[in-house]
Amino acid sequence: MTAPLDDLELIPITDKEGLRRINCRLAPATLRKMSCEATYPRLLVTIHRRIHLDVGEWRAILADALAARDRRAERIEAQRHTINPNRPRRGRPRKIDQAAPVTLPGIEGQGERA
Repeated sequence: MTAPLDDLELIPITDKEGLRRINCRLAPATLRKMSCEATYPRLLVTIHRRIHLDVGEWRAILADALAARDRRAERIEAQRHTINPNRPRRGRPRKIDQAAPVTLPGIEGQGERA
């Protein structure tokens, strides 16, 4: 199935300013490698041995990434609210009642318990 050419907007990967304008911070070398490996086959188009980035597909990838980030953030926030604040803490419990009395030299009556 082919995309309608009216909505098609392509930017050459060598146009760094054009890539920056659509919030694509990937280097041309990275995009070239993605084209060779077919990481995102609908993202990059080769015309006369020149690689172009499809802006509509790039925006769709960004929208999917942002939606995944939001779902993850909601899941983490839900887990934080379900943690029991009265749970026992890790580590060895302190023994406050059996602490050794503190005595200072020269003061009588210190260190005695009633």
